[in-house]
Amino acid sequence: RIYDRSFRKTGEHSASVSVPALASREIIPDVPGNDFLEGSGFASLHLRDKGRLVSDNFYWLSQDGNFGFLASLPSVSLKVSAERELRDGHAVVRVRLKNSGSSPAFFIALRVERKEGKEILPSFWSDNYLSLLPGDSRDITWTAYDEISAQEPIQLKLEGWNVTAQAIMVD
Repeated sequence: RIYDRSFRKTGEHSASVSVPALASREIIPDVPGNDFLEGSGFASLHLRDKGRLVSDNFYWLSQDGNFGFLASLPSVSLKVSAERELRDGHAVVRVRLKNSGSSPAFFIALRVERKEGKEILPSFWSDNYLSLLPGDSRDITWTAYDEISAQEPIQLKLEGWNVTAQAIMVD
């Protein structure tokens, strides 16, 4: 899907292709009259294998290198939930993000901190520094490398380019 800088959908392209492993293939040819993107805007690309989502990517694009339009993205407040569990002695936090707004939530950054505000490192995120389109949701998992007591208070912090910052305690 292609969106202009005001996040109005301007096009949608879909193609079924067969590509061998470790290969690439041009799907949308660059030919005169192709309205893939004029000026500045966004592209949301989804790769599926037999209907199963394999990869999704969100791009911000500008033909002239001017990305000033990102400063005018409307503010978005995400719905966030987080649940904590213990797996093999490691703290795991399952996070669900939902964008119920009408603008993309751009460049969302997540972190898990101890009560006093120090980030818990090293850790592993299944996804981070992501964008969510209007109506989209994403489930993300955070895993601590070191053991953390199940009683130790931890909090999830979320911020983004145009996203209202949030901090929630994780039980």
